[in-house]
Amino acid sequence: MNKKSHQEQMRTFTKGFTLIELVMVIVLIGILSAIAIPKVTNVIETSRLKATKGEMTELKKALMGDPSSVAGGVLIDKGFNGDIGHLPSSMDDLVTQGSYPNWNRFTQTGWNGPYISKDFASDNEWKTDAWGNTYEIYSPTAGDTSLLSWGPDGVKSTSDDLSLHLK
Repeated sequence: MNKKSHQEQMRTFTKGFTLIELVMVIVLIGILSAIAIPKVTNVIETSRLKATKGEMTELKKALMGDPSSVAGGVLIDKGFNGDIGHLPSSMDDLVTQGSYPNWNRFTQTGWNGPYISKDFASDNEWKTDAWGNTYEIYSPTAGDTSLLSWGPDGVKSTSDDLSLHLK
């Protein structure tokens, strides 16, 4: 029989982790998680806010035209409102003609859409903000119209609402 020396036996028993070491690692992971989770949540909310603002800007261009689209001193992208003479009754009117008159190249009036790019319109996500709330065209008084997102809480008229003035 080959008997191990006392030193060899002690080395065999000291190869694992102690309970205190395992608890310290778990506590350290917990502390790091407590610090990281709020930061990640903040980054996600910031990106949702930026995405919604970007979508609202694109929708405003579709609704009201792009003031930077000028050729020969003439605005060439008048948007839905400039072509039809009023804002759409539904956001779907930006991609489908419905009962609106055809575009007349002489009078420069009529439906000249789609008013949003095919990449942007390929799914119905353009109708909702980054939190899943439907965009709304809001006119509390004549001449004061805005495009609204109800923000993270999804509740109308709270402090986190996003508004983009249209006219």
